[in-house]
Amino acid sequence: MLSRLLLAIATLAALAGSPARADDAQRFAVISSGERVGELQVRRAGHRLTIDYHIDDNGRGPRTHEVIELGADGMPLRWHISGRGETGVAIQESFERSGRDAHWRTRNDAGDARVEAGSRPLYLAQGASPFAYGLYGKALRAASGHELATLPAGSVRAEPVPAVSLQKPEVARSATVWALWGTGTSPKLVMLGADGDFLGVLDTSRLVIPEAWLTQQGELVNYAAAVDRQLLLDLSRKLVHRWDVPIHLRNVHVLDPQTGTVSDARTVVVFRGRISEVMSPDEVTDTDAVTFDGDGGVVVPALYDMHAHLSAWDAPLYIAAGITTVRDMGNDNSQLLALTSEIDAGRIAGPRVVASGFLEGRSPYSARDGFVVSSLSEALRSVQWYGERGYWQIKLYNSIAPEWIAPLAVAAHRLGMRVAGHVPAFTSSERAIRDGYDEITHLNQLLLSLMIDTSREDTRTPFRFTALGQRTATLDLEGRPFQDLLALMKEHHTALDPTAAILSEMLLGRAGETTPVDAPWIDHMPAPVQRVRRSAMLEIAPSDDARYRQSEKRLLAALRVLHEAGIRILPGTDDAPG
Repeated sequence: MLSRLLLAIATLAALAGSPARADDAQRFAVISSGERVGELQVRRAGHRLTIDYHIDDNGRGPRTHEVIELGADGMPLRWHISGRGETGVAIQESFERSGRDAHWRTRNDAGDARVEAGSRPLYLAQGASPFAYGLYGKALRAASGHELATLPAGSVRAEPVPAVSLQKPEVARSATVWALWGTGTSPKLVMLGADGDFLGVLDTSRLVIPEAWLTQQGELVNYAAAVDRQLLLDLSRKLVHRWDVPIHLRNVHVLDPQTGTVSDARTVVVFRGRISEVMSPDEVTDTDAVTFDGDGGVVVPALYDMHAHLSAWDAPLYIAAGITTVRDMGNDNSQLLALTSEIDAGRIAGPRVVASGFLEGRSPYSARDGFVVSSLSEALRSVQWYGERGYWQIKLYNSIAPEWIAPLAVAAHRLGMRVAGHVPAFTSSERAIRDGYDEITHLNQLLLSLMIDTSREDTRTPFRFTALGQRTATLDLEGRPFQDLLALMKEHHTALDPTAAILSEMLLGRAGETTPVDAPWIDHMPAPVQRVRRSAMLEIAPSDDARYRQSEKRLLAALRVLHEAGIRILPGTDDAPG
């Protein structure tokens, strides 16, 4: 299988890399869950590159235009980016290097740097297309130790992935995959040609490949997953320790979350991943145990994230944050099943996973996780598929036809699964609950039908976010519509997965500012992550600033009312791991 795949990639690399006229465009496809969701187009004229990039996925996606002028060393001398980001926020970014002076400006930050003589710092663009990884990879490939300092801060390094090097004598061009470390919290796998030019990004969620490679997209995604797996196996071997004897955490205090009290000194005993005893120090007699001194620290119960979309590189990050169980709320089915098998077997460090089966209707706005279906019969077969594989619930999404909800809920309940999800477009929270929802996913999804005209306003687009900011400020929590919905939820025992933190971040995010959600942890992240998190998620006019801030307060007030009324709240993030 591997040899066939290498040969296929090498052959396609030769086709993709054939000489082109200076005014010809190189075209790359963007693939998500087996479907084309966008494209990347690169035109070269001497040292000048013009790049157009767009994605339409789940009713959103970036649309950008870049102009890059390269120096004799192949590094950007000038770089201008304009367009719109993932959720429609305007992008205006520029970088310029002149001699030893570098300057950059975005809507979120601006800076200057004096470059040391002989150094080659690499500017990491914030709003760039995936083509930027090709520029980084080419520069790193040629750098000493494959590592470079970066602007505005930090450094990146690259390492070749030997197993995917393509050296076939029968092709005119070879291709090599490099793992780039430092551009985020996980490596980025970029494919380069023999001359170092960009040939694609191997990403299991958004694959970027030359159009000539489209017939091999499935194998390429599998190959990306195999590389991720090998890197994670190597990491897990270094970090994970297992014992077949009890583990004693001595000299610790234990938090009781029910009362908020902290115990006197205790010894916590863990065996095969679970707490088996909590003892006072004078009760400890087991001499076979592995002992760790807690130095007077406090042991808190393990955390659950009730709204995750788990990727391979998320898995160890959840453990690092103290989260030992996640509820996956929609994913690529084959990738999730493979990852959970690795976690359950102890080969990859990660949390326990409770899986939700994602189910979406076919439309121009479809999300691409799980199954995207065009008919009720196809949807019912998908429910059966999830039931046979032990999924805990199904999750319905925005483009599901409202009239499908009731029969899908009957089928899921018959198989012992719950029903959760977004409120599909052109219907209401009330109807979703009456038709069988056990849980509403996201607080905005619960409340939107109280604030919009469900017969014509389309929640499959970013409107579901902007309406939240524009209209929640005046939501009447004492009024009959909200109170009737509250009573209906109590009658049907409907739970809520509010994802309140990411909604707060969305409504409070402003260019260059740190939100209260991010303040406790953002300074510990790599510089590129910090820049992204200090960007606005929505395009908010100055005249709307106060309204969006008031909407955020009203949103949290609604959550408090729901909690105090006894609605089951399932605390999840839908955000960065941990």
